Amino acid sequence: MYAVLTILLKKKAAEVAAAFEKMAVPYGKVRRDGRLFIVPAKDLVQGDCVLLEAGDLIPADIRLVNAKELRVRESFLTNKPNETSKDTEKDNQVFLSGLVTHGRGEGIVEQIGSDTWLGHAAAALVKEGLAKGVFKKMAALRRLEAAKKTIAQRSETPFSTELKVTAVAAPFTAVSPADYARRPNALLLLTAMVLCNDGESADFADSLVFLGEPCETALLNFAAPLGYEKERMERTMRRVETIPLDSSRCMTTVHKDGKGFRSFTRGETEAVLHACTHISDGATRLITEEDAGRIWETAVEMRRGAKQVLAFAMGGESAAEGFVFLGLASLDKALNAK
Repeated sequence: MYAVLTILLKKKAAEVAAAFEKMAVPYGKVRRDGRLFIVPAKDLVQGDCVLLEAGDLIPADIRLVNAKELRVRESFLTNKPNETSKDTEKDNQVFLSGLVTHGRGEGIVEQIGSDTWLGHAAAALVKEGLAKGVFKKMAALRRLEAAKKTIAQRSETPFSTELKVTAVAAPFTAVSPADYARRPNALLLLTAMVLCNDGESADFADSLVFLGEPCETALLNFAAPLGYEKERMERTMRRVETIPLDSSRCMTTVHKDGKGFRSFTRGETEAVLHACTHISDGATRLITEEDAGRIWETAVEMRRGAKQVLAFAMGGESAAEGFVFLGLASLDKALNAK
């Protein structure tokens, strides 16, 4: 039995090594020369700055330099399914094959491929198993098999269009995305969709893709073909402040252009409506109870058969001016991009 286990260990070690050699994925979202690129993990180099977001598989051993509510599942390290909170001080290391479950972060690549913690761990397991007795060999076999599965599962694409915009109301009647651009309120609502948005564009295989939370990438994918491109718009309306999504169930961004400041808000219908004193339906005017009732009825109708409905509003230079209600967008599941 000892000889058989030794042979099995060597075979399993070879399989793990082969898995590392073939590891063209996961991909890494790397910032180079001020732009965001998606590259295979094998093309990362030490010193690269990598962006990490919820749903990402970590492409290397990375030291964090920025972390916003970042949580990572590292079951291959702890043998537990629990998430670990990460920061830039006490727990500022993330490792190849970890899964980002929440938040965002950026970090500097320290090791890649077989030089990572996981690569060294697989090699150490082989040495340990060969040097120990039967029970140690069996334990090493189980852990090697787990390592192999971990590597094999990290072959997903770096982005997915999990959601898509299915209908838009500006502000009362829901229409299909194809009909929306002809609406008189299209400009302001599309501007809010793009600017009140933390999604980013990236170059991937000679194509432009959007990265970020599913609802944010859905909005950017909807607006871009209509000529509303985030990078170009932010050059003329630079973001100067962000109030992230919180207990108010709204996200607000503040932008500066040649005329002054302008804010945009995105969130749940009830929360956004509550903040609005005006409405835009071709002209800006005071919002009435009847307007609010019609908006609410439209939101309920759009919610049927959709995963999510978002409301949008625009603010002026001061809170005293109140917010102007712009419209709604419903989002539903889309096929994963492969």
